[in-house]
Amino acid sequence: MDSAAQGHRIEELTAWTGAGLMIDCPGFDGSGIAPLWEKFSPYIYGGTEHDGIFGISMPLPENAPGFRYWAVMKLRPGQAAPAGLKTVDFPALRFAVWHFHEHPSQLPVHFQDIYNNRLKAAGLVSASPWMSMEHYGPEWHDEAAGRFRLDLWIAIR
Repeated sequence: MDSAAQGHRIEELTAWTGAGLMIDCPGFDGSGIAPLWEKFSPYIYGGTEHDGIFGISMPLPENAPGFRYWAVMKLRPGQAAPAGLKTVDFPALRFAVWHFHEHPSQLPVHFQDIYNNRLKAAGLVSASPWMSMEHYGPEWHDEAAGRFRLDLWIAIR
């Protein structure tokens, strides 16, 4: 595991609106996430201005086993969503943030380690309901190494 991933920082986000595409992942089956990003990528690279790109996981309705996943762009205040995208509002939250620079197949391993070990080791508790985000910055794709370079945001109390 990337040694840089062990340290964290705390960030606070104000409430914001995103525009994107969503899928439900019952039974924690994330196999539909890559195709969702393929559908979403033309919006990212099509010239739409935004304040960041995120992959966001949150509980399914009625806490069913699994998660709801959003591929979203953070809209600027007053900005309309591009045609074909749904809008979603996110509340103001506090986050513990860890850096990730690994192959994308390692994302679930890192999220499990954060929720099962790193939060407790840092004296932190996950928010309820839980929410996690992958923040994709401008240099997120390390093609030479075949890795993603992003930050993992975990909502905390």
